Amino acid sequence: MQAYPFDVYDIDGTLTVPGHDLWYLCTKTLASDKDLFDRYVAEWKSEIKSGMDPFGPSLTMMARGLKLLNDGVNSERVTREVQRITSDLIDEGLVWREAIDFLKGRIRCGIRAVFSTTNYYEGAVGFLHALLLKGWIGETELEKILVSGSRIDWSSGIVIHFNMGSNKVIGLVDVLGISAAALKAEIGFVFGDDPLGSDRNLLEIASYPYVIRNEKHRYLDLPDRVKLVTWSEVEAMTVSELARLHTDPAYK
Repeated sequence: MQAYPFDVYDIDGTLTVPGHDLWYLCTKTLASDKDLFDRYVAEWKSEIKSGMDPFGPSLTMMARGLKLLNDGVNSERVTREVQRITSDLIDEGLVWREAIDFLKGRIRCGIRAVFSTTNYYEGAVGFLHALLLKGWIGETELEKILVSGSRIDWSSGIVIHFNMGSNKVIGLVDVLGISAAALKAEIGFVFGDDPLGSDRNLLEIASYPYVIRNEKHRYLDLPDRVKLVTWSEVEAMTVSELARLHTDPAYK
């Protein structure tokens, strides 16, 4: 496949307001034992806070969640559920409209977009469909947005590809159909919310890495090249001004 310039957007906590993660909301809704699922989530968060490398505990958490799903949950059901949840979040003002407007402006300039999430691939598809359903994007934008997420064998409930950390880079190579070298040459803006975990490797290879500011980042010591921003700040800047944050010594 021919390589095209593209930007990357994480979804949970980046395009959605923190605390409204689609993976959690979808999996809990479809879980047969919601209390047990929440206990697993609490254990997982405790492990992350203790300083453990997040990849292993997060993969275990996804596997545990899959085992709790009701019988008959499949790819189509997950897509529909995330579409419904996202539509509700949009109605409640819990998806960043400024982010989608920025993305649409970039597409008009010839820059494609990839939604890259640790959530199920079907979750990213459902999120995208909800944006279309709510009129936040049109068919033109839909054709220019690709999605990358964790791949599940829904017949067995086994995680085939866990889209976190360095695997997010592998996921992009797969969905774009280009080499790793071409990926690094064409990647432009990357927006994430987890610079030390799921988004770290994408931020490292991005020409212009940004972390959407939230309470979790207050005490983080980030590399100078990674810039903390809000979507309101991004919306208020031109693309050139946004890029200059990486070269202007006055901006830290």
